[in-house]
Amino acid sequence: MNQNNQARIQNLDPTQRAIIISNHESNKKSTAVFAILALFLGGLGIHHFYMGDTLAGILSLLLCWTFLPALFALVELCFCWLIVPRHNEKMLSKQLDLMGV
Repeated sequence: MNQNNQARIQNLDPTQRAIIISNHESNKKSTAVFAILALFLGGLGIHHFYMGDTLAGILSLLLCWTFLPALFALVELCFCWLIVPRHNEKMLSKQLDLMGV
């Protein structure tokens, strides 16, 4: 969790803090799951659907016969340790924005 989001969470009352943390923990994506999906089903774009990126998933499905999605999935597999935490931080920021913090 970055410092900006930590400070925003600390400004919440305990009930709101519990709600935000609970929602974040239940919606947080796993780096391991992303890596496994990218490795074995990346050519079909299944890892994009897992992350909530439906458009990229559909494009990967449409282009799977070119093997380009599989190549991109291997690159994303190498950077999954950056992609997934960044996604989780972005989702936490959105939740905090919705609460008006």
